Amino acid sequence: MKPDPLTITYNGLDADRHEIEVNDLSASLKGLGRIIGVVGTFAITHKLVQHSDARPIKVLVGPPKEGSVTFQAIMEWVDQHSTISGITSGLIVTLVGYVITKAAGQREEMKHLRALAEEAIRQLGSRDETVISRLLDTVDKMADTLKPSARQAVKPIGSSASTLAVGGSTAASPVVIVDKAMRDAIDAETPPEIGEEVQIRIRFSEMNLDSKACRLAIDTNADQRYAGEITDPEVLVPNNVYATAFAAQTFLTVRAKPTLKSGDIEKWYISAVIPEAG
Repeated sequence: MKPDPLTITYNGLDADRHEIEVNDLSASLKGLGRIIGVVGTFAITHKLVQHSDARPIKVLVGPPKEGSVTFQAIMEWVDQHSTISGITSGLIVTLVGYVITKAAGQREEMKHLRALAEEAIRQLGSRDETVISRLLDTVDKMADTLKPSARQAVKPIGSSASTLAVGGSTAASPVVIVDKAMRDAIDAETPPEIGEEVQIRIRFSEMNLDSKACRLAIDTNADQRYAGEITDPEVLVPNNVYATAFAAQTFLTVRAKPTLKSGDIEKWYISAVIPEAG
């Protein structure tokens, strides 16, 4: 029996036109394919197998779904004679998400997914606490070795797509959504902490519409300047609301996500404008 497929969806920028840059896409699918293959093998065998020739499964991807840049990745046994349980399928989805969030340094989401992985391992029959601890240590080692593949997987983000969503095919399956803030954290040698998305009022002091980079102040501390990046595709539209607000030097209410180092805000990623009341 094949496990439930993983759904891979690219949204925003070129992907909103149901297109994506071919080199970015090929790198992304290659990275995801390696992550899924290594994780799937671990979920089935409880062993970390790096070389594809030694893994008992292969990862297949079908054509994109109509209406979006969405693929379904399916694992299949090489020998065609074994079965994969629903619990194992859930563990695979959870571990794929864990690899990506660990690469981005998202500590809270990592803890949540690690707890789900531990529960799935217990349900698969592992009762000895020493064995479970060893398997979870292997999960951490596996995630570290797969960071280069995570970098490949997120390559389209910010250039040909705004977000990448990877998750299971059921409503209960965890879904990891990678945005530009996460992609930059994955690319960094030392990932910054990524804060929760919040609503803030900002004023731009500098703006480069080609790179989407900016510097900004927040209305609660108008003297402090922060680096920023506008990830909202609206910034590509001529005379967009960001350019207009910059030219007029007016405050704008936006949704934004900060990255932090040592507790201090390093950069804001602006994903949308909030319409003013009235």
